[in-house]
Amino acid sequence: MLRHEFETALFTLRPGQHIIYHTGDLAMDRKIGPNFMAVDNTAHSAWEAMEAGKVHLGQTFIRAGIYEYKAIMRERPHKKVIWAGCYDPTRSNYTKPVSPLPVLQVA
Repeated sequence: MLRHEFETALFTLRPGQHIIYHTGDLAMDRKIGPNFMAVDNTAHSAWEAMEAGKVHLGQTFIRAGIYEYKAIMRERPHKKVIWAGCYDPTRSNYTKPVSPLPVLQVA
């Protein structure tokens, strides 16, 4: 499925319905598979729809190394995903700062 096909299909979905936007091994197919740029582009679109709160992303196991990757429409109104936790895009290693250990007092 191409990006524009995925984005067009989102308009026709009702809550609970899903689109299978890729079948295979998404991680590998985005890097070295046939049409890897198109697969990567569609995966980015699915991720953007998830961050916008439009869909849940999921997958179904088919057989070893093969999955169906789905975007499942959410109820309206859509709520944008707000990331929290250790992700900090200003840091190069994306880790939460380590807090110092408390000092134990021995009596």
